[in-house]
Amino acid sequence: MTNAAIREEVRKLPRNEQLSLIQYIVQVLQEEDEFVLSEAWKEELDRRDEDYRAGKEKLHTWAEAKNMIAPQS
Repeated sequence: MTNAAIREEVRKLPRNEQLSLIQYIVQVLQEEDEFVLSEAWKEELDRRDEDYRAGKEKLHTWAEAKNMIAPQS
């Protein structure tokens, strides 16, 4: 089954079954995830979080970020 076909079928599911599927996918990813964040990245993320909490940084919605990356004409 293709990714597109799966997406189409998921849209047909009742909301509670969609949520159950999300939980299952997250569980599978957590079980198989061997990704380890380096100490340098942990420090960078902590620095960025501190800047945000101190009001030095602004968060953007996904739509804003996409527009900043590739502005629509």
